[in-house]
Amino acid sequence: MFEYIDPVPIGAASLAQVHKATLKTGEKVAVKLQYPKLRCQYHLDMFIISKLVKASNWMCDIMGARSINFEEFLEHFAVGLSKELDF
Repeated sequence: MFEYIDPVPIGAASLAQVHKATLKTGEKVAVKLQYPKLRCQYHLDMFIISKLVKASNWMCDIMGARSINFEEFLEHFAVGLSKELDF
């Protein structure tokens, strides 16, 4: 598909780097490449955040502030981040 991808990035795009590239047709394009090991990091981050959510809910229970539901935040965050990783 690509004849050439410049190894030096020209910019960053949240979870990726942007590189200049040339298709086999000769067309110049920009290619968005995920950072290395990003999916592994995602799973570790979600594990840590889920532990923090459980601790936060526990603390809110003790303090009588159970109206805050960190589990909803975590679900929303996980869905959004998962969609961002899907490219």
